[in-house]
Amino acid sequence: MTRPRPRVLDWTTATSLADLGELTARYLSGEADASPTYGGPPNAETAEILEPLLALNHAGLVTHWSQPGVPTEGWQQRASVVGYCTPDLAIRLAESCRTAGLDTTVIAPSDRPRWRTSFARRVPVSLRNGEEFTWLGAVESTHALRRDWGWALAPTGLAALLDACEFTVHDPEWGRKDLLWDTLTREIH
Repeated sequence: MTRPRPRVLDWTTATSLADLGELTARYLSGEADASPTYGGPPNAETAEILEPLLALNHAGLVTHWSQPGVPTEGWQQRASVVGYCTPDLAIRLAESCRTAGLDTTVIAPSDRPRWRTSFARRVPVSLRNGEEFTWLGAVESTHALRRDWGWALAPTGLAALLDACEFTVHDPEWGRKDLLWDTLTREIH
């Protein structure tokens, strides 16, 4: 019995953030078994927020990490997303998110640490049995972006990513499902 061949996307074709967003949307839609930064298909919980993630990637926010709000007993999550976009889009999204009461951080490429990822602002976004389990707040260094993405991207695609702002937003309320996603998608339409 032969194993099925892995489904892959050619990330070297990306020459812009728009291209990276389209490839990320295709990965999230199930067209590939892995992305440059995640060695497997999207987590099952991604299905709950798939439509907003696809819209964000098509609009120019290359999503890197995300999770829905989950209010169950024993496991709680704050809705959140981290991605890369142009400064103009980052400013627009941040203003809308802040107006809605969401916690937002924008890191310009010039403010990105060069060698070491910064963990200065650590915010819990998942709790397991009341204990912090997952955090946001790391600001990826240029070195980390080159290491994590550079192997899969052509030089022009990597340059577009390195020139992008890092955009992070989370809902301060545990388990709330729609505010973050509604706010982001309303701003891009």
